[in-house]
Amino acid sequence: MNPVPAAASRSLFLADLARHALLEDRAGYDVTTMAVLQPDLAGSACIRTREPVVSSGVDMAMEVFLAADSHLQVHAEAGEGTRVAAGETILMVEGSSASILSAERTALNFLQHLCGIATLARQAMQAVAGSPVQLLATRKTLPGLRNLQRRAAEAGGFAPHRTSLADGILIKDNHIALCGSAAQAVTRARSQAPSHLLIEVEIEAPDQLEAVITAGAQIVLLDNFTPEQVAQVVTATRQRVLLEASGGITMETLPLYAATGVDRISVGFVTHSAPAVDLFMDLMPTEIRHDA
Repeated sequence: MNPVPAAASRSLFLADLARHALLEDRAGYDVTTMAVLQPDLAGSACIRTREPVVSSGVDMAMEVFLAADSHLQVHAEAGEGTRVAAGETILMVEGSSASILSAERTALNFLQHLCGIATLARQAMQAVAGSPVQLLATRKTLPGLRNLQRRAAEAGGFAPHRTSLADGILIKDNHIALCGSAAQAVTRARSQAPSHLLIEVEIEAPDQLEAVITAGAQIVLLDNFTPEQVAQVVTATRQRVLLEASGGITMETLPLYAATGVDRISVGFVTHSAPAVDLFMDLMPTEIRHDA
């Protein structure tokens, strides 16, 4: 069996997600729209923003409208990662007014959430501007939406961490508790894991550092270290391993961690706590078209 190309696989994923989301909202049984509108009333809709945003999820919103009615004409006015000023248009839709209205809330929910992540990610990037540190999005995403949420973070400038458990070795506190020590866990990983996978280990105190480096860790995650502790570890390590700060880092403390010289900072807030941005849709009637 030939593998499905990545672009085709993503398209299938979006279409399937759009269908499930519309079924959840029972978009085919919009009793208000059916009671109020003439079924053949055509319309033209614009989705705009009331605040400056970084766009993400436009393709998802387009799939929602097309899943509601394949005859709708949808036009993206902003690409992935594009800055959109307040009042500007992100997406336009033309066709059946009833179909547009039945998909409106679902499309806006996706767009507001994903643009919110991209916008917050861009703000985080601006907070560390001038620093070579790499910002990483984590697996702290909603089940089923990781693909979209991680892509939104990347639209804002973040780099990906592990997309799934299969993408890398990350030895965490519970692994360490079961293995006896962080160094023992690293040693076991080096003997058992595929050689192409980098081995990252989480430590909770500076005195664990030398043991995990000696055991062969290639990336050390400094969990809930203060900026001062991170700076001390950076000095002590002398670039022998990649260092990653994580745990309890906020938008306010992000510049402090970036200033330590740490290589990477991973944060969950950009995906699990991003506020929805303020988007709205205006729908105007157009000429009612009848078949000739």
